[in-house]
Amino acid sequence: MAKFFVLSTDQLTAQQITQLKNKLGKVIGWWHWLPNFWLIKDPKDEMQVGQLTQYISEINPMARCIAMEVDPVNWAARARNDSNGKSMTAWIEGEWRQP
Repeated sequence: MAKFFVLSTDQLTAQQITQLKNKLGKVIGWWHWLPNFWLIKDPKDEMQVGQLTQYISEINPMARCIAMEVDPVNWAARARNDSNGKSMTAWIEGEWRQP
């Protein structure tokens, strides 16, 4: 069964955001349309919530953050498409649920 996480951080630089994406790797799914806020899905059920705070500590030792493992029950969004027409909620609609 997949695991789902919410991560909120102090502001990270573009380089630090890229480092976090690299740490999450290709297997972990993530959504990051709002500043300092991430939804993360581990389909292999291997990640522990403490790994996320460790990643932030490695990227920016001064950044505060909070990470939570959650059950994706219900959600709502006030959204609009980006300049390329991509939907802000497409990933959530397809991934933010248990199979």
